[in-house]
Amino acid sequence: MDYKKYILILWVLVLGAILISCEEGQKKKEFSVENAKTLDYSQMPENFIIKIEDKQPYLVKKGDESFYFGINMKKDLTGDYGTIDLKWNEIERENYDVLRLASRTPYLISYNGGDYLYLSEKQKILQHSSLTFFDFTEDYLSVDNDMTGFVEEPTDPDNMLMAVMVLSIGRGHAEILCYPGEGGRPIRKETDDPYYYYAKEYEEDTLTLIQDIEVEVLETRDDKAGVKEVLKSGTKFKKFRTDNYKNVDLLMEDGRIARFEALKMFSEPSPILMVNGVNERDLFEELE
Repeated sequence: MDYKKYILILWVLVLGAILISCEEGQKKKEFSVENAKTLDYSQMPENFIIKIEDKQPYLVKKGDESFYFGINMKKDLTGDYGTIDLKWNEIERENYDVLRLASRTPYLISYNGGDYLYLSEKQKILQHSSLTFFDFTEDYLSVDNDMTGFVEEPTDPDNMLMAVMVLSIGRGHAEILCYPGEGGRPIRKETDDPYYYYAKEYEEDTLTLIQDIEVEVLETRDDKAGVKEVLKSGTKFKKFRTDNYKNVDLLMEDGRIARFEALKMFSEPSPILMVNGVNERDLFEELE
């Protein structure tokens, strides 16, 4: 056989194999619906949140509709969950990439007419936690992530107690009540108190000044403004609250509130928090 003809035939065979492979990859695989459990919306409250079983198909009955729903969470070689198979009515995703976590808990939420799926995991270090949320809207799937996690097992989608990252000197997060907002993103419920209060696990954390610094001091926690005062090196504080914008309020030993201005600045390998114009590590003993 002529050498050039041999190369041409080989090239055609390889190209054909590639095309067939691509077509097969584009075909939807049937989502397993064997042993499906029935999830009847008419038997549920108007708004609800329920924990979903991994790899368990559900037959959803919603109004005049009946369709299948299920999630299959997959472990990678490191033991983390990084991909999922997902089906909701006509929406079907296979090997869908999500943020890798050691474990995830799936929740189905029905809230004000919308349907959402939360994949939640709150780790000891909140920065390593992740909430992946899906918004099932007709035939379009909206997906996003947030650095948060459930504090306790959720039972009411209108009052989900969640841990959220907030502005803090040293480690710190707050616990707030949330509901599913646009796209499923957890939104803080409106309150007359604009502050975020640090979680109880930080009650024993102490911050000690290692240099004198001028700050605003409030006589009581209800005061909206205070007076400038120079606090001496050695002054001790407990974590209290933040407006999550620029102010971090620390509780002094005499019950007054020291208000620091915190600004996070980009830096490698990690950002720097400037507190009243000073690097937090140069201002507090515990952060050196």
